Amino acid sequence: MLVLLAMSTLTRILMVDSQTVVRAGLRLLIESWRGMKIVGDTGDPSVAVAMAEGEKPDVILLELDLAPRGEALDLLPKLLSVAGESRILILTGEPDLELHYHAIQMGAWGLVLKNQSARELHKAILKVRAGEMSLGPTLTTSIIKKMSGVHAPNKVDEKTAKIALLTKRERELVALVAEGFSSREIAKRLFISETTVRHHLTSIFSKLRLANRLELIVFLFRHKVDLGPSKPPAPSISVDAINQEGRRGRAS
Repeated sequence: MLVLLAMSTLTRILMVDSQTVVRAGLRLLIESWRGMKIVGDTGDPSVAVAMAEGEKPDVILLELDLAPRGEALDLLPKLLSVAGESRILILTGEPDLELHYHAIQMGAWGLVLKNQSARELHKAILKVRAGEMSLGPTLTTSIIKKMSGVHAPNKVDEKTAKIALLTKRERELVALVAEGFSSREIAKRLFISETTVRHHLTSIFSKLRLANRLELIVFLFRHKVDLGPSKPPAPSISVDAINQEGRRGRAS
């Protein structure tokens, strides 16, 4: 029974990085963390696709700086198409926010800069494995500004009509998401299960025609939606919604 539990909680990781020494160092680091295992590593895009298809890892740690420039962005959808439920976490030293934005837009679940600490990488892997996006505050703010600028605001009546589709409980949940709370924290505050939270989020995303928490935050930010203060039974925590979202990387 304990063996089965250990197997179910093991995080299997595929590394795709052009530098052999970097891969070797990351392997030693990541496998020193409890519950994590490297199931493959390569710097060859075609080999990466084959490994992703064969291993179906939980997390693919993908270097954004693969040469030639933009190679990783071309590789990203190929990995997603063959890797089943695998989630991609970008590792990069590239400061180009435009590339970061496109990587997230194309399906990456998070991004870690190479100058960040090992602890931040560890936290990012755990969040992505748990189905939450992992973005730093700078990237989150940049993405929000980018998405707000790219997409023209919907008409007020259309926005109001969408919000009106939400139930009272869904509006409560949206308010908590906007404050940066994770699914687990929301479940505790509303005295419901995490499964119920996920069901509510699925319904909310469907009604508002959004894909994830980040798009929900952008929607609320762009349209200045006033849901009123959340009033769950637990003590309230006042935080800046956008910075908190980036700091915590809370996403679905």
